[in-house]
Amino acid sequence: MESIPSVLAGDFAGALARAITAGDYIREERLRYLADPILFWRTFILPMTDSDDRPQVAPAPWHLEGRAHLRAHREAVLLAPPGHLKTSFFTVQDAIERVCASRTVTQAFVNISASGAQDMLAVVQHHLTENQKLVEIFGRFKAKDAKWTQAKCDVIGKPPGTTPSFQAVGI
Repeated sequence: MESIPSVLAGDFAGALARAITAGDYIREERLRYLADPILFWRTFILPMTDSDDRPQVAPAPWHLEGRAHLRAHREAVLLAPPGHLKTSFFTVQDAIERVCASRTVTQAFVNISASGAQDMLAVVQHHLTENQKLVEIFGRFKAKDAKWTQAKCDVIGKPPGTTPSFQAVGI
């Protein structure tokens, strides 16, 4: 098995190396999902997609190129027509992948309206609580006594007293 840094590129490598202990029995499975965004999509995101709302499609090669560009240039903007999985792939999946790699991650969903940002957060929250395969592989994300709101939430493992794991912000 290759080392974590050689398998994963970018900021996932260090975070994942800290998040997964040597004795973790599903270490290789976690690595495999986090190293392959298309496999992650097919395993975790697509089965939870409402077929009445969206076509059952997979990300195209331009999604992977756009993802690499957005990770390298955090201020970049990606423009594509409606229905091209921009929110599903670049926002929802990316947020879920990041929290799977490191429970200390923080992310803001920013939209022109607070309700738009809250909608994105709600989809992520739904995956983190209802996606049984995701919970099986990466563990629970929501503590039993956690109070998740429309505007923010913290996942299990995040240091207390820090910025929320996820927050929704309207501008």
